[in-house]
Amino acid sequence: MLGLGLSITKALSTLRAVITTNLKMWLGFETSETLGREEVVNGDFSDGTTGWTPATADTFEVIDGGTGHSTSLHIEVSAINRGAYQSVFVADKTYHVSLDLKVVSGSVYIGKNTRKLNNQDYNNSDWQTITGTLTAIDDKIRIYGNNSSSEFYIDNISVKELTQITPDKSGNNNVGELFTGKAIELDGVNDEIGFGTTQIPVKTISFWIKPLSISNEGLFYLGLSGFPQFRQISITSGNITATSYLTNFTPYVNNIQTSAVTQDVWQRVVLTFDEWTTTSIQIGKVYSSVYGHFVVSDVQFYNETWSTDDIAYDYANPQNLVTDRSGTSIGLSNLKGYWHLSEGDGLVAYDSSGEGNNGTINGATYEPAQPRIPQLGMMNWAKSTPVADEVTLIPNPNNTSQDILGNAVRDRLNSFNLDGSGYAEVADDTDLNIGTGAFTMECWVKADFENTGSSINIICILGGAYADINTASISTDSTKFLARIGDNNLTADNNYTVGDWYHVCITRDDSASGLCTLYIDAVAQADTETTNDSITNTSNKLIGRDTLTSRFYKNLISDVRLYKGKGLSAEEVENNYNAGLSAHRN
Repeated sequence: MLGLGLSITKALSTLRAVITTNLKMWLGFETSETLGREEVVNGDFSDGTTGWTPATADTFEVIDGGTGHSTSLHIEVSAINRGAYQSVFVADKTYHVSLDLKVVSGSVYIGKNTRKLNNQDYNNSDWQTITGTLTAIDDKIRIYGNNSSSEFYIDNISVKELTQITPDKSGNNNVGELFTGKAIELDGVNDEIGFGTTQIPVKTISFWIKPLSISNEGLFYLGLSGFPQFRQISITSGNITATSYLTNFTPYVNNIQTSAVTQDVWQRVVLTFDEWTTTSIQIGKVYSSVYGHFVVSDVQFYNETWSTDDIAYDYANPQNLVTDRSGTSIGLSNLKGYWHLSEGDGLVAYDSSGEGNNGTINGATYEPAQPRIPQLGMMNWAKSTPVADEVTLIPNPNNTSQDILGNAVRDRLNSFNLDGSGYAEVADDTDLNIGTGAFTMECWVKADFENTGSSINIICILGGAYADINTASISTDSTKFLARIGDNNLTADNNYTVGDWYHVCITRDDSASGLCTLYIDAVAQADTETTNDSITNTSNKLIGRDTLTSRFYKNLISDVRLYKGKGLSAEEVENNYNAGLSAHRN
C-alpha cells in the first residue's frame, strides 16, 4: 500500500500547475505563429495620447468617437501630410497593420506618401476597420491627412511584424522571434540550381523569395532545350513576368493578386498558369543566360491549380503544406516537386516530394538563421550523410517518420529543434531587465554539446555574450550543465547523459548577499555563489546561442521561463519540475 500511495502522490505531482507569480516570459515552443509582437504603444488610446506624437495637427485630442469608440484620437489638420505618428518600424521590414478609421472630411493615408497601406487614400466614411501589409520606409507608422482640411478619428491601432514567433505564454508579449529558416542565395552572376531533363507537369509554383535586386532577374526556366524564351519566369522592373507561352499566368504576392515584389524583404509568391510539362528546369537562370540575384526557400511544384483559399492558407501557415487545409482539393499526389533548400551543405537540392527530382546546386551559398520563411526549429528533420556532406532534410510528406533518403527524423516533441545554425530572439524590454534583484531562469533541455570553436554551448541568455558581467545564462560544456550570473559561474555536480531530458534552473534570492543556486531536476547543486551584479542591458535575449556564432546549441529546448523579482524556493522549483515531467520524460 505504501508503494501505491507513493505512486499516486508522484502521479498527482506531475499535474501541478507552473508557478505564475512574477512570471515575465514563458516560451513553450509548442507552436509558431506568423505575426510578431504588438509594436504600437497605446493603440486604443486608453492612456490619452501617450506614445503618439502630433505632426503639426491643429486638433490632437482623445474624445468619444461614437459607436463604441469612446477613447478615439480626433485629428484635424490645415495642411497635407499632417496627423499622428509613432516610431515602431524597422526600415524595409514588412508589417501587418490594422486600425479603425472614421473620416469626417478630406482623405487619410497610412504609411508614407511613397508607400501607403493598400496603396490608397481613405475618404469620407463612418467607422471602418482597415487591414493590410506595409513595408516600412523608415521607423514611423503614420496616419496622415492628405488634404489641407482633413478631419478624422483613429482607434484600435495594431502593428505587428510579419515574421514567425513562438508566443509568450506568460501573457506579457515577450514573444520569441524565430531565426531557424534556411535558404539558398544566388548571386545573379553565375549561380543556379539545375535539374537537367526533369519532366514535371506543373500548374502551380509556390516559393519564398527575398529579391536582392529587382531589375532583370531570372527566376525559373521551365523549358525545352533549344527553344529560346520558351517558358520562363523572371523579375523585370520590380514585377514578376512570364513569357507568353505560359498562358493564364497569374502571380500572387503575400496573398494578394499582384506581380509587384519588394527588394530585400521576404515574400511568399504563388504562380498559377495552364498546365505545362517541363523537359528541363533551372532555378536562378533563364534560357537567355540571365541569372537571378535573390535568396530562395521552400519551392513547391503542383500539377493542380491552387484556389484563392489555398493561397490564403499557404500564406498564413508557412509551417504547413497546403494539403493540410481542411476542404482543399489539393492532395499529396499533386505535389510533384518540393525543394525545401534546408540542406545547409552539399551540392544537391533534394526533392522532398518523393518524386526523385533532385537538382544540382552550382555556386549558390546556404543562408541559415532566416526569419519569416518556414522554420526548421519548429519541424522534425533528419541529419543525413548521403555521400560526404552532412545535410539537414525535412520529412518526406508521404512518410513523415523518415526523410526521402530513408533516415529517421528527429522528433521535435513540441520543443525548439535546433541543428546548430538557428536561434530564437526576444526583444529587449524593461520587464526583462533584472537589475540587482531576485530572479529565476529555467528551461527543459536535451543535453548535448558540440565544439565549434568554444568550450560552451548556450541554451539561453539574458542578452549579450556569455562572459559579459551584466547578463545571466544557462549552458553546457562537454560534460556538465553550467550557469553564469554576472561574472559568477556555477557548475552542476554530475555529468549529464547526452540526449536525456533535464530541467535546469538558476535562482537568485532577495537576500542582501544575493544567493545564487543551480538546480538540476529540482536538486540544488553544491556549487553556489553570492552576487548582486546587475543583470541589465539593452541587448535582445537569446535562446540557442549568445552573440558569438561558435556557441550555438544543437538539440531540443522547451519551456524557457523567466521570473523577475522572485527567486523560486526549492519547493517551487520542484513544483515546476514536476509540472513538466509528463511532457518530457514519458
